[in-house]
Amino acid sequence: MGDDKKKGGIGIGKILIYGVLLIAACGAGLFIYGNSIPEEHMASTSVEVERWPLACYEAVADIQGVPKWTSMVKEIKDFKKDGDKLTYTQVVDGDMELITTQTNGFKPNSITIEVRESKDMFTGRWTFKFEEVTKGDKKFTKVTLTEIGKTPNAFMRAIGSFMMKPEDGIKRYLSDLKKHVESQKPST
Repeated sequence: MGDDKKKGGIGIGKILIYGVLLIAACGAGLFIYGNSIPEEHMASTSVEVERWPLACYEAVADIQGVPKWTSMVKEIKDFKKDGDKLTYTQVVDGDMELITTQTNGFKPNSITIEVRESKDMFTGRWTFKFEEVTKGDKKFTKVTLTEIGKTPNAFMRAIGSFMMKPEDGIKRYLSDLKKHVESQKPST
């Protein structure tokens, strides 16, 4: 009767311990990877729109109309205007809320939009430049959008790097802007 050895195999306790160790290792890996990514980033893209700079400027400046034509912004709320400075909350993809300050520069040259994610996960600035360009006998607007962002949290930087590049959001917004402005009747 001296053969009362425990049967081999993995028990529930071992599975839980291995599971916790695996989750901790993944978390540590994400943290290390996130720390290897700079907190700040800059991205810039341009698009050519077959309309005058004023039409492009007005589409971006009319923030309350933006949810009608862009796929990124679902809702604008808490809108306040003080001269050329606007403050509001944007509800964007994933129901994320961005506390926003928009400064409409010299019409129709530039607009700056500064955001802070409501849970302080990131901050950023979008700067729009609207330039009239002539190629041959054709005139159009070159819209350049530059994003400067900061994500202090290493986990958010790591997760964000897998989900989307900064250029992706800029390209999506500019594509929506181009479609919207070019679908409008040109002013004379």
